[in-house]
Amino acid sequence: MRQRKNKFGLDFGDGAEIQTMEELREKFNLKKIMEYFKNRRLMAWLEDRFYSDEADALKSLKPADPNAPQKICEALGVDYEEYAEELDDAETVAWRQKRREKLRKYTDNERIIKRVDYVAFDQEDLEDIMRDAFLPNIIYLCDNFFRFPSGILRKTNIDYVGLGKVAVKIDSQKPIDFRKLNISFRNIKFVEDEQEFFAEEKPVEVKPVVEEKPAPEPQLPTIRLSDTQMILADSLNPAAIAQTAMKFKSRIFIKHEGKFIDAKSVNMLKVRGLVKGTYVTVKTEGTDAAEAMKAVTELLQKGWQKNSGGK
Repeated sequence: MRQRKNKFGLDFGDGAEIQTMEELREKFNLKKIMEYFKNRRLMAWLEDRFYSDEADALKSLKPADPNAPQKICEALGVDYEEYAEELDDAETVAWRQKRREKLRKYTDNERIIKRVDYVAFDQEDLEDIMRDAFLPNIIYLCDNFFRFPSGILRKTNIDYVGLGKVAVKIDSQKPIDFRKLNISFRNIKFVEDEQEFFAEEKPVEVKPVVEEKPAPEPQLPTIRLSDTQMILADSLNPAAIAQTAMKFKSRIFIKHEGKFIDAKSVNMLKVRGLVKGTYVTVKTEGTDAAEAMKAVTELLQKGWQKNSGGK
């Protein structure tokens, strides 16, 4: 009787041996995968389990190839961008973090922020991205003017998405069928030259400076909250405050720790975490400001009095 051969597993550092492709993808560790690729254990692991397509995709790949991590992830069916930073040095991490902080001025979409390597803030960024052997399906152009010469337009199957104010100049003597090339542009304006892009900025009218004494800030009512939890008591909860505030056209704010909270936003009221003993002030702006001030103030005071006995 033939003895069954024991298959060796891959250890990603938690002591458990990876035996299947599903486990590999679930517990994926790019650093460990690169180690196993360099010592050929990854290839042996794939062949031992008859993952022929994956093994064939890696046979001609050299460890010195700068795109090796991305190609390996692609062969194994793993999103490279999710794990790319595992291989970064401290300098690259700092560089990427700086770019993400800049990008957050234009979007709060975490998926876009995560793909900051494929965001072009200027022409040089765009050209660096286009030199990548593995281009993504989406490239983001951020708040600038960009030229698209013929070399860039040879890269097909790409959706260019603008963030902020973005304009593009197509440098081509012949008409281009973008549909045939599967190239699209979203939130992007086409212009004839760079001057046209910047000329759209309206000149600022400079007025002489006249010193005026600032008007004194109106005295706002101060209220002390006495709820035992955030502001979740039945008589004083975020939904009740927001519902009362939304009855009025005026803008209504509750000032807490130096910051104004939109009283019509349940989420903002929850986030600020108003607690027992907190002092807040109410500010209103609009046609029915006085009525709004009275209603919101009375609601806050009613909640306080009910929970503290009005003492």
